[in-house]
Amino acid sequence: MQDSQRDLEARIEHLSRVVEDNAEALAEALKAQAVTADILKTISGSGFDLDAVLQALTGSAAELCKADEAIIFLRAGEEYHAHATHGADPALLAFLKANPRRKGQKSLVPRVIESGKTEHIPDKLLDKDFAFPGAAKFSDTRAMLGVPMLRDGVVEGVFSLSRYAAGPFSDGQIALLQTFADQAMIAIENARLFAALRARSAELAEALVQQTATADVLKVISRSAFDLDLVLTTLIGSAIELCEATRGVVWLHRGEPLYLAAHVNYPDEWVRFARELAITPAADAVTVSGLAAFTGEIVNVEDITSDPRFRSLTAHQLGDYRGGLAVPLKRDGRVVGVISLSRSEARFFTPRQVSLVETFADQAVIAIENTRLIAEIEARNREVLSRYFSPNLAERLAADTGAVDLTGHRRDVAALFSDVAGFTTLVEVLEPDLLGEMLNGYLAGMTAIVFAHEGTVAKIVGDALHVLFGAPGDQPDRARRAVDCALELDAFAQDFRAAWRERGVVLGATRIGVNAGPAIVGNFGGGRFFDYTAYGDTINIAARLETANKQLGTRICVSGSVAEASAGFFGRPVGDLVPRGRKEPLRAFEPLPADHHETQATQDYLAAFAKLEAGDPAALGAFAAIVGRQPDDPLASFHLKRLLNGASGTRIELD
Repeated sequence: MQDSQRDLEARIEHLSRVVEDNAEALAEALKAQAVTADILKTISGSGFDLDAVLQALTGSAAELCKADEAIIFLRAGEEYHAHATHGADPALLAFLKANPRRKGQKSLVPRVIESGKTEHIPDKLLDKDFAFPGAAKFSDTRAMLGVPMLRDGVVEGVFSLSRYAAGPFSDGQIALLQTFADQAMIAIENARLFAALRARSAELAEALVQQTATADVLKVISRSAFDLDLVLTTLIGSAIELCEATRGVVWLHRGEPLYLAAHVNYPDEWVRFARELAITPAADAVTVSGLAAFTGEIVNVEDITSDPRFRSLTAHQLGDYRGGLAVPLKRDGRVVGVISLSRSEARFFTPRQVSLVETFADQAVIAIENTRLIAEIEARNREVLSRYFSPNLAERLAADTGAVDLTGHRRDVAALFSDVAGFTTLVEVLEPDLLGEMLNGYLAGMTAIVFAHEGTVAKIVGDALHVLFGAPGDQPDRARRAVDCALELDAFAQDFRAAWRERGVVLGATRIGVNAGPAIVGNFGGGRFFDYTAYGDTINIAARLETANKQLGTRICVSGSVAEASAGFFGRPVGDLVPRGRKEPLRAFEPLPADHHETQATQDYLAAFAKLEAGDPAALGAFAAIVGRQPDDPLASFHLKRLLNGASGTRIELD
């Protein structure tokens, strides 16, 4: 009976201990869950404050795992630095800062780095492989636990705990620290992603601002009616705003010196001074603009007033600027001007700001070139002898003035330019009556052909014609009409030359260029004077294709846009032409009359060009064979000469 009583008491005591242990374990689990929840709240509510999250993790880990010290090490290259700590002596932290952890060392953190796994040292004094020279004077902990913080298999950090008392960490504590390490890695990744997103957002916002400013400038260029002052002023204003500058100026060449062309935010005194100033480009120029114009390179100065290269400070003092940037304006590799920005603070312009000003410089050159080309065309307008429309169109205009739109507007056209080689020289040697007879006969025949194809003679300047198809009336087949007209004009001009050669007058070949695309067309002028003409890049390219014939040896040169839009077009590919001032090549063709389509000579040329386009070295022999059989083929001779001079491919830089 007594034995039964003792057994019952023993069982009750055992059950009591189990209940106490379970209650303690449950309390610990609840506490861990509560701390974990608090950590997750910290992560979600920290606004991506990584330091706050990691500091909270070290404190919680030390408390729950009954550790005296907790340290999170983060990777920086090959080294691991103490980033967040709890309970560590400041002297230890200073020591760790001077001695970051890395692979190959024998303390706890290097072991974790090396293995990529949890490392547990119940007593470092009993671990014969443990070594951390110099650390003992700052920390006398014995038990140590380290857990890796992994991303894609790479140890990005180590979460370490240590105690003064020797003895192992429990399995539950090890698991808990692993959970904290995972949470720390989540916080680090969140912070990294947020920083990347914020940087990308800032970059996109800046790019959007720059693109908007660039688009605004392009709108001004397209809508300014070639008002160069407006375009340059807009460019400067945008550059000032986007580059944190205070003032800006554009200088343009007139002869050798640079003269003030546009300015923004300068005081009146400086403007009066600058208008009388002629900047001479030189190696020892006393201004950033003069130096940039001389070298053709960007000049970015932190403080102009303290830079020994810029000795004269009069203009600088009047302008009240310190940091300076000068970017040359280049056309065909030649400096035509300089855009300069300044700020009152002494600091460099950033690479992104410099790049943006380079973009504005390119746009300024486009505007300058557009203005120059338009001025040339307008100068030719003053020499116009006559303006003609085709008879059919003239009848329509006479019957109904509203039949076509003669006001300035944008439309698709095919433009044809023709010019007689050497005509200016011929004018100097022919008697006036003979010159008049020849010129009148030539123009009468040429314009008759234009009218037969229902083209519009926009200009006649001397021997040169500017013809439009698709304006002012609609002509869906304008490209085909332009090609047919060009072929017939060429045939007439060759016969005309032969006839005058028999009379002892050597007349140059008529060169013809054709391009198709959008242009601004309409009546431009005032009062009783008007000129129906076209402006724009399409017109400029047509004129350049006409000029390109001289270099190529052809008489007709049409753009790829004409060939594509011309139904049934057949011709010889010339190559990919790069006009001066442009970067993108333009595929050009030499149209052929119908009786040349199937000839052996044409087929031989097409085969040779295919080799040239493919980069086949056999192209040299193919063109040599053509020239041997047909020495009067100037286009084949042109390509042969290019190949003999070491050129390759179809890209042709125009003079």
